Amino acid sequence: MESVEHEFLRSIGTSVVTEYKGDRIGWPRLSASCDYKAPAFFEDELEIFLRIERKGSKALTYGFTFVKDDVTIATGQVGVVCCVCNPGEKMRAIPIPEAIDKQLQEVEELGHP
Repeated sequence: MESVEHEFLRSIGTSVVTEYKGDRIGWPRLSASCDYKAPAFFEDELEIFLRIERKGSKALTYGFTFVKDDVTIATGQVGVVCCVCNPGEKMRAIPIPEAIDKQLQEVEELGHP
């Protein structure tokens, strides 16, 4: 799920770690879960689909669907929060920067990244 999240953020022009107004911001995890419905085996090729299930002012919940041979084999969720993550400082949650928020809204409107 994390690899797909990283690809998604790159696709909208940002990253899990980026600079914003002189601060280093990131997306630490609040929660993660996965429900397995069928097995996957070493070197199986899977498709993993990401959707934004919830977007708050500071946090996101991603939903994931894992598909093998057109069959859903797992679903998952990851909750993240936008934080200032400067080295040597305590992390603090901040509102999602406007430019990133705009990109997220566009993805939500499409219904699929």
